[in-house]
Amino acid sequence: MKFNVDFRLILLSADNSAEEKRVMAYKHKREYIEKMFAGYPDCMIPEEAGKCLRIGKNKIYEMLKDGMLPYIDVRGRYCIPKEVLIDYVVENSYGDVNRRVDYNERVVQYCRRQPRTASKIAEHLGLTTGYCRTVLLNPLCYQGSLKKVVLSGENCQRGVVLYETVVPRKRKGAGE
Repeated sequence: MKFNVDFRLILLSADNSAEEKRVMAYKHKREYIEKMFAGYPDCMIPEEAGKCLRIGKNKIYEMLKDGMLPYIDVRGRYCIPKEVLIDYVVENSYGDVNRRVDYNERVVQYCRRQPRTASKIAEHLGLTTGYCRTVLLNPLCYQGSLKKVVLSGENCQRGVVLYETVVPRKRKGAGE
């Protein structure tokens, strides 16, 4: 889920530490998302939660099964508190640049040992595969930190794609 709001714009005066700024950005982001979800019920079934997050109900069931979304069992039905959805969106939104940089370093380290699929990388980081591919892997490939290796099929859309760390080559004549 991508928001068109730059949460980094709330950088306060220069006398605040980086941690205070990060806390203020988190609070601002949370308030913004709480306003977005104000019209939704406090406890939702998976179909309502899917509409709230703009994803399909099957993806919600998958997230519930994988433990990504906590729920309450009410007479054999899933009941997802609105607070859980707000927490999920705040923690997984694209505006958290510091967290993304940490993930980038972890991805490069993880792929250094051997090439990995996007789903294995996402599983290792505890993220969804789509988020991992869109927000982490594609930019890292564009920057040159990772490269895609297609194992089977003629292109990235058809076939198994592995991501591996690009080892910088030493330039000849450098340092001599």
